[in-house]
Order: sequence, then structure tokens, then C-alpha cells
Amino acid sequence: MQSEDNNTMCVGGAIVVFAKCPGPNSKTRLAPLLGAEGASSLAQAMLSDILTSLSNQSILKNTLKVLCYAPKSGEAQMISILQSLNLPYPMIYDDIDVNIDKEQLNDISWILMPMKSTSADLTSSSLGDKLEDALVRTRELLDTREDSNQSVLFLGMDSPELPMEEIIQGLQIASSTSDENKPGKAHICPANDGGYGLLSIPYHAPSKIFKGVRWSHPLTAVSQMKALTDIDVGLTLGKLMFDIDEPNDVKELARRLVAPNNVASNMIEEETDDDVLTSCTHGIDLIDDIQQSFPHHTKKQLIDLDIIEVHEGKYIVKVDNIGDNDIDESTKDIANLKDQLRQAEHRATVLSDRLKIVKESGSTVIQSLNEELEEVAEHSAKVEAAMIKELSLLDSKRRAERSDYQKRINEWISLANNQKEDIDEYERKIRSLLSTVLMMGDDAGSDV
Repeated sequence: MQSEDNNTMCVGGAIVVFAKCPGPNSKTRLAPLLGAEGASSLAQAMLSDILTSLSNQSILKNTLKVLCYAPKSGEAQMISILQSLNLPYPMIYDDIDVNIDKEQLNDISWILMPMKSTSADLTSSSLGDKLEDALVRTRELLDTREDSNQSVLFLGMDSPELPMEEIIQGLQIASSTSDENKPGKAHICPANDGGYGLLSIPYHAPSKIFKGVRWSHPLTAVSQMKALTDIDVGLTLGKLMFDIDEPNDVKELARRLVAPNNVASNMIEEETDDDVLTSCTHGIDLIDDIQQSFPHHTKKQLIDLDIIEVHEGKYIVKVDNIGDNDIDESTKDIANLKDQLRQAEHRATVLSDRLKIVKESGSTVIQSLNEELEEVAEHSAKVEAAMIKELSLLDSKRRAERSDYQKRINEWISLANNQKEDIDEYERKIRSLLSTVLMMGDDAGSDV
């Protein structure tokens, strides 16, 4: 699809951002590190990055954007966030049966849509019902627009590092308009905690796809894959995303944000992806004019929260500085390699567990997981070999240092022994001289 005004390639469909209103209870697990207020501020910053990144993407100009929030009483807060970001919100959509003018729907930036439940919490017991309700209501909005792309893509608010290529591909993969003989497929990006951060759904998939999913579980993504393939919905896998739920997630996020551009400047900062779960195109043409997103609001908030600091023109993660003066570069390199190895082993374990659950699912899922496992094993072997090499170099360095120290000590001992012999010889000569002087004195006395 092309935009009428500038012939820019655009995709349709809908993106639904599932969000909990930032507040004292929105990120309780981060409170030990950031405090209740700091955790709430970070949650709002992450949500702001997601909203602005999606709004600024020209290729998503024709994509319907829905902010589905809870609790319903947080409407004023969500409006305030959109206002602070200068994002239009001329309609609050709350009733599935509301008739919406087509022209009005095409002009708005975001639709505010409260979740089905009035509960103040996104509890796992009702999350599936909320997602199903949001899917049904969003599809009705797409029907009103008569959009040629009827795919719906869900995003969480806990992953501010948006993989734009995955979002574009997810909307295209789920659309059945590209090939009339082959219906669209679902596209999922697993999260580092076992859940998932992105899920695009083709129009032909029934709304019951969220039934039986094991929410808030290390195998949530896998059970969602199984739920899809069990009802013959094709599936493709995207790259790994990072949810920010625990204090260590915040520290790792800070490290990733300072890594791409470690100079305090106004240069454009881009995402980097060195993860073993890499994205593939799945036959979808790559778009050259995708604008990479960077979570500027999140980075600024981490600076305000004293997690990141600017020191001598460089961004530094403060938790990384503890004890640095007592650790040489070789030791830090080995520690980094050990950490990579632990991460690779953890991912291998998670992927193995996923493979066990989806064995009765489609062969495409199993093949994809096997390929990921091979990549993890290859990466793990490379890291382990690098670590062994570094350990060997460190051991050789330490042996050489010990040999040099021993040589110097032996030289010092030899020098000290030689000096002692010289001193003894001087003492003997002095005694002999004194004896001669005394004898001469005695002879002189007798003559007198």
C-alpha cells in the first residue's frame, strides 16, 4: 500500500498497545531498585517511547493505532500522556457497537480503548479474555475503515526497544492480501522471560486463540504458539525481545542503551541486535525507509534515576563501575564471556523446553526452534572457546609475570650476597688497619 501524498510505502492493519496506567502499583518489582515513584516514572517513559516511535514511523501512517489500557479510571492519565507527546486523540472508543465515521477514523492518531475489565490490575487469570475482547473490537474498527490489511498486531508496554522491522513484517505476514491462495500467518517475538512482546494475528484466525495460554509463565510464548498451531494458524518466529520487569532487567537495559553510542552527543542513536534469536524476512520484502527507533524517554529517565550517568562525555552505567579499579582488563573480559555463556546456556534451556511442548504442533514451529537451538549451540561454543583462549592467555601472562618476579628476586638475593661479602672484606681490612695503627703506637711509646 502506498500513501497518496508522497507515494511512500505504507502498511495497514492495526497495532494495539496493551498498557497498564503508570502508577505506584504498575511496576512493583522494580521498586527495590527505583522506588515506587521511580518505577512508575520509568513505566511512563517506556510507554512514551513506544507511542512516539510508532507515531513517527511514516510507513505506519495508514496503520490504525489503539492504546488499550487498564484500569478504565485511568482515562485522564492516558489522555495526559498523549497530550504531553503532542499526539492527537480525538476519540475515546469504549463501546463495541459505536458507529464511527470512516473519514474521522482515518484522520486520528490514536484510539483510547479501555480494557474489558474494570480491574486495576492486569491479572494473568483474565489477560486472555482482555486480549480476546480487544481483538474483536479492533477488528470491528478495521471493518469500519474497510482496510485491505485486516491484521492486528499486539505490543506490550514493557519493551521500549521496538524492533520496527518485526512490526512491519508482522503486519505484512499476517495480511492475507499478499497471496490469495495462502492465508496470512501469525508472527510472534518471544521475550527473554518466556512470554512474548509482539504477536500479529491474521484476519482468519478466530478470537479464541488466547484460550488455554499459560499466562505469567516461563512457557507463555510456547503455549501461545501451540494454541495457534492447534487451530491450523500458520506461525513464524521473530527475534527475541526484552521485557523490563525485574531490577536486573533495568540494569541490562541501561547497558544496551549506552552501548550503541557511548558519546554524550545529539547524534542519532540506533538499535543494535546481536542476539542469537535473529529476525528473518519470511519472504517479506524489506523496506528501506524504516526509521529505526531509540527509546530516548527511557534513557533520559534512567539518567534521572541515577542508573546511567554522563562522565567525561561518556554515558556510563553506574552499577558497572563498582570494583572496576580492582579488576584488570583480562579479568573483566573473562567475566563478560562467562556472562555470555550463562545467557546462551539459559536460552538453550528455554528453547529446549519450548520444543518439548510444541512437538505436536506444526512442523514449521519445530523446524524454527531447531534452527534456533543450533544457533544457540554454535554461539555457546564460540563463547566457550573464546573464554578458554582468554583464560589460557591470562594463565600464560601470570606465569610470565611470576617467572619475571622470581628472576628479579634471585638477582636481588645474589646482589645482597655479593654486597655482604664486600662488606665483610671491608671489615677485615679495617680491622687489619686498626691493628697496624695500634702496633705502631705501642712501638713509638717504647722508644720514648
